[in-house]
Amino acid sequence: MIALNWNIFRSKFHLRERAAFESLAYVLFCYEHGIKVGIFRFKNQTGIETEPILHEGKLTGFQAKYYETKLSSNKDDIIDSLRKAKSKNPSLQKILLYTNQELSESRDKTKKKPVYHLAIEKVATELDIELEWRVNSHIEKQLSVPENDYLVSYFFETGTGIIDFLEQLKQHSAHILYAIHTDIPFAGGTIKIERPVAISSLNNSTAQVIILAGEGGSGKTALIKDSWPDNKPCYILKAAEFNRGSISEVLRQFGRFGLSDLIRAHSEEPEKIFVIDSAEKLADLENQDVFIELLSALIGSHWKIIFTTRLSYLDDLRFQMMEVYRQPFETITLGNLTTEELEELSRRFQFRLPAEHRLQQMLGNLFYMKEYLALYDTISEKIDFAKFRNILWQKRIQHSSFKKNNAHLEREKCFLQLAKNAAIPVAFL
Repeated sequence: MIALNWNIFRSKFHLRERAAFESLAYVLFCYEHGIKVGIFRFKNQTGIETEPILHEGKLTGFQAKYYETKLSSNKDDIIDSLRKAKSKNPSLQKILLYTNQELSESRDKTKKKPVYHLAIEKVATELDIELEWRVNSHIEKQLSVPENDYLVSYFFETGTGIIDFLEQLKQHSAHILYAIHTDIPFAGGTIKIERPVAISSLNNSTAQVIILAGEGGSGKTALIKDSWPDNKPCYILKAAEFNRGSISEVLRQFGRFGLSDLIRAHSEEPEKIFVIDSAEKLADLENQDVFIELLSALIGSHWKIIFTTRLSYLDDLRFQMMEVYRQPFETITLGNLTTEELEELSRRFQFRLPAEHRLQQMLGNLFYMKEYLALYDTISEKIDFAKFRNILWQKRIQHSSFKKNNAHLEREKCFLQLAKNAAIPVAFL
């Protein structure tokens, strides 16, 4: 049995104690009643913290009362909240009242309950509400089970806990997606490429492993961003991040917890998603065991796993899923825009497509379309594939706007040498 240290609680949530206690009570109420998907609530809900639930035939709600003073000094506040709860919810039958303060015994040795306690329960009876107290002894018991360790760590221990670890991983995912644009700026506005069929396939797939494949620049990660859920655990790591000595090193950047802690923290979640972005980079890992350990744990713990990969790595990834993990999967291929789709965008947003068919096809890739529209005011519709490619080479590879000490030429040489080295086959001795 743990001992609740309210001094640590007050220190961690200074000036936010009441809101923090409401959060704790909410999680404990859900835990006690086996609710894994949460409960609907209104903003600034009156009387009870959320909408009531039906439990064992009774409409049940809860209140969270954090006080710095004794319960006897807050009798009127509790009675007022009971009356408001019944007024707003006439069918309410039962309330669980969570509080950080202890109920004291009566000073009258012939009685158990003190006057304030009896007064509160009298009003509850008059309102036809069954009142159950949840005080320190109840909270201690619920927090003593292993699956609630994270609550103890977060609310009652100093230093960073598992929730801080998960929050850091969540923020890292958000930073990855922040750099991904889901629309294209043009003429003072934006062009949004809608992919409803692909998003529906991604969200409604029953496969545990999904491979989202497409050419570089086709919008794979943008599709992930557009379909990112807010109501379930969802994290994303780039494949290149697994180029470490162990999975512990990969996760250490988010806190002092590891893979088993991540798995355990979400063990009760009915749905959870992990995205491996740019999976073609898995082929470059020096130690494949690091990624394999994560993947095995996620599969064994029933996570949905989504890979984004370029088409060039698709066959290798399929082979690994089938032969190494013997894991069924679904492939969703994200193609470039068709000629008809390009023409429709051209009409709707009033831009001219290039006359050359080869360059038109190139613009079906969203990366090249973005570059074309960024240069739209400086080029003619008669521009051909070769000229457009040369402009992109100067802009993206040479970065020709900066030419001091021939830096643009040196950058070009460096890029070509890297490409040459990557193209040389490995010799096995």
